[in-house]
This record gives sequence, C-alpha cells and structure tokens, in this order.
Amino acid sequence: MSAKISRQGLMMRSDIIAVHAVYNFGDLTLGTQNFDPKKDGPGPAILYEERAPLIGDQVWMSEFTDRSNLPWMADVGLAPREVVVVPGHQLIPGILGDNTLLKQFSSSARNGGRVQFFSPGEQENVLMQEAGLSYQDTISCDPKIAGLFADKAELRHIAGAQDFKKKYPGKFFPPHQILNQYWSEESLYSAINQVKREAIKLGLQDVIVKRTDQASGDGMKCACDAGFSSFVQQQVGHPLIVEVFVPNHQAISIQYFIHDGEITELSASRQIQKGLVHKGNLIASKNHVLDEGQSNILRHLTLPFVYEALNKEYNGVIGFDAVHRSDLGLMFLTEANARVTATTYPIGVVRRLQRTLKSFTPWAIANEMFMEPSVNLTNFEDVRKALGKRLYLPCREHGVVPYMISGLRLKKGRRIGLLVIGNYAKSVEFLLQEAKDALRHG
Repeated sequence: MSAKISRQGLMMRSDIIAVHAVYNFGDLTLGTQNFDPKKDGPGPAILYEERAPLIGDQVWMSEFTDRSNLPWMADVGLAPREVVVVPGHQLIPGILGDNTLLKQFSSSARNGGRVQFFSPGEQENVLMQEAGLSYQDTISCDPKIAGLFADKAELRHIAGAQDFKKKYPGKFFPPHQILNQYWSEESLYSAINQVKREAIKLGLQDVIVKRTDQASGDGMKCACDAGFSSFVQQQVGHPLIVEVFVPNHQAISIQYFIHDGEITELSASRQIQKGLVHKGNLIASKNHVLDEGQSNILRHLTLPFVYEALNKEYNGVIGFDAVHRSDLGLMFLTEANARVTATTYPIGVVRRLQRTLKSFTPWAIANEMFMEPSVNLTNFEDVRKALGKRLYLPCREHGVVPYMISGLRLKKGRRIGLLVIGNYAKSVEFLLQEAKDALRHG
C-alpha cells in the first residue's frame, strides 16, 4: 500500500487534550503505586505529566506536579490555554473519582478536542469507557494495535512475515535471534555465538542482548561488558533479543503522525545519547540535522511499517530509532515507539510558536533530559536565576525552556528537562551546552 506523505508538521486545528499519565512504562510505574508524595517526594512518573504543557492546549495534571514554571511560560507565549488540576497524585484515578472532572473531560473531547495519552494502557481504557469515548476521539492508539509495534520482538516478527518480505525486500534490523521467556542459559549463549558470526560478516564483533518491552537504553547489555552475567540473571522469565551491536554509531530517529487515514512526517532527528541511554533529540526545519542521504534511507526503512500501521488503523504518533555507521554503509532500525516520544514535545512547541509568532522559520530545537543539575537547585526560581539571560524570549526567538521541575527533588536520579529554541542546529547545541554548564555549577 502507498499513501501520500505530508511533511507539514503537527498542524492540527483541534485542541490537544493532554493526559500524560504513566502507568505502564517500566520502572517509572514505581512512581504511581502505594506512594505518598508528601512523605516520599515526587516520583519519576510525575515528570511525564510535567512535559505535557509543552504540547497540550488543555493539559490535565495531578495535584502534586510542579507547575511553578507555567506563569513564566504564559509570559513568553508557551503555556497551554488551560490547565486542569486533579486532586491527589494519580492523574487518571483522580479524574475517575470525581464526577465533575469526568464530565469536563468528556465534554472537552466531545466539543472538538482530541485526547492525547502518553502511552495508553488499561487505566486509559477505563477512562475512555467511563467518559463514553472511543480512541476515535483521540490522537492516541488503541493499546492492542500499538503493542504490535511497540514490542521489539513483535516488530521484528512483522518484518519477518512472508507477505511483508515480498512487498518490502531488504534488511531492516541487525542480524538477530529472538528467545521466548523460557530461554535457558545454554540457549542464550548459543544464540550469542551464532549472532556473533553474523557480526563478523558485517565487519563488527559485538553482540547486544535486550528485553523486548523496555524503553530505549533500558534493559540491554553488551555480551562483552563486565556485569553481563548479573544482567542475564535479572532477565530470567523475560523474552530477549540477541542482536548484532553496531558500536560508534550515530543514533537517529524519525517520527510520523497517523490520523484520519493520513500520514504526516513530523521530523527526522539526531539523538542525544550517553552510552546506550537516550537523553534527547535535535531537530531542525532547515540546515537539517541529518543529511539528505540519511533521511532517505531512514524513510525507506520506516515507511513500510508506517503503511502496516495505517492498514491496522493505527492512530497517533509513532517514532522509529535507527543506528547508522557511514564508514561501513550500515543503517538498521532498532525499535519503534508507539507513543508520545521525546521528539513529540519540540514538535508541539513549534506548533504553538507558529500559531503565536508572525514568523518562526527557520527553526531548530534541542530537547534533553539533563541528569547533572547542581544540588543547590531545588525549584524553578533557582533555575531561572542560574540560566539568567539564556531563558527563552519571543522577541529574539531563541532561549532555554526549563521543565520537569519536580525532577530537581527526586531522591534518586535528579534531573530537569531543557528545551532550547533557536533558528539553527549549531546555535541551539551551543546554547544547550551553556545551559547545562550553568545548571551543573548552580
């Protein structure tokens, strides 16, 4: 199947109703159950609610989110039109437990708004049912459909199906083997040895083992790394992928939006990484962060899966990650993210700026989760003082937008979101580094 691909960005006329709760996203789920924010401080899951103001027109946030940056965002034209604060620390149960809020949510969706969840699961299904809505009222995907693409093993099974291979010949993923949850240590090391032989044929030598259901950078380990045996023991009972590892690669991404039977290419981006862990992305309208050859190959690798998703009535954002080694002439997909991703938020900011500014082009945005803020920084005012004139101002169309303020008060893994707006990729990279240095030293 082929379909016309638009590259106009996220130009939705409908309001986006952002409900970015996290209930089914690996270790972040620890922030949502048996949890007292007054006693324990913020949990990591709450930070995803604090991303939502970057993209939503009407944003739903639980009571214990840190919203102290929103008045400043309003002053510079970046705030959502409306923020609905839900009592308690669990967003969706809070809506379900208050009939007035549930009616407001349902009414917003029925009066032209489109609901966007972070990554729909059982809680979101219950909310939709109780509100009398369906996924046709959203720009998110039914979890049953999204799961076909989000699971790394399922995605590789799609590529391995005979009909798919006939329509789209070629290699989409590094050579690999998939082990079900009943794997043994013997079968694992046998798979590692077989995949290693395939690596040598490509001029490589390392093998990576990863969970099929974890976010980028999580639940994976190179077989040659120290601590691999301990990692293996932690994965007992989980399906695994044993795959050729491409070292010294450039990590790149592309994101599409599928809605009402149409496909829009939102952005191709270069990832910001630390080791194997994804920290953010760099995107731009002109002076592309990827060269034309990279972008074309990336589209060639991903569009077959986008067409498959369209055929299965996928709805919403879907992103793909890939690794590129230009010296070896290799580009492979690694995973699909059938949900909102780190790149979705900059696209939301571009949408907002193109609505409010007479001209916002060319543009570039870097978005990073910064993990080294000074311990002296505990709130938005501290961050505001540390960044000083680096903060975003619309009159000059560049600057830093800090968000995820609760991350400064996490007991483990302190962090803050930094979104840097500018006109060119090199300038926003430079400003991002300046901002990190300022916040590192407090």
